[in-house]
Amino acid sequence: EHITTIGDGAFDEYKNIERIILHDNITTIGKRAFYGCELLSNIHLPQSITSIQAEAFMACWALEEIVVPSSIERIEEGTFAQCINLVDITIPDSVTMIGDRAFSGCHYARTIHIPYSVTSIGASAFYWCKNLESMVIPEGVTRIEDYTFLGCTGIKNITLPSTIEAIGFKAFYGCTILRELTIPENVSQINK
Repeated sequence: EHITTIGDGAFDEYKNIERIILHDNITTIGKRAFYGCELLSNIHLPQSITSIQAEAFMACWALEEIVVPSSIERIEEGTFAQCINLVDITIPDSVTMIGDRAFSGCHYARTIHIPYSVTSIGASAFYWCKNLESMVIPEGVTRIEDYTFLGCTGIKNITLPSTIEAIGFKAFYGCTILRELTIPENVSQINK
């Protein structure tokens, strides 16, 4: 009960862990703490957690559901990247930033609700989420970064807010069934 931090790489590539129970004293999950825990399918993140660092759950292939605690403000770089079976993703209204590659390679995610509190979405955030069907980007986000939706071959609808000013390199590359995309009038830059 005296442990408050799961350190950087603490369970890095512990390939046989299937379930993790974290007590309510945990406040920080370090960088790559559970990276490559391929059989991890069940983890409950307590509300006491205020920081989940980069790549903390990257390549947890068996993980199917994640509820981000409402005490979290930032989903850091690569936090849930390559969680290929992640289907149910709950992001609370406390989150203001989704980092680079945060959900890249989450192949089976069909919908990801981005709360209106989010004002920044990083490059490649949803890269190769090939079953993602739709996305609504909230008002306040000003850029669609490079490769944000690259390879999202199942996406049909993306709603951009009026606050978008720039669209990055290959942001929608490979979105082969995207039916309609309205470019807001504030957009002054679209990269190739």
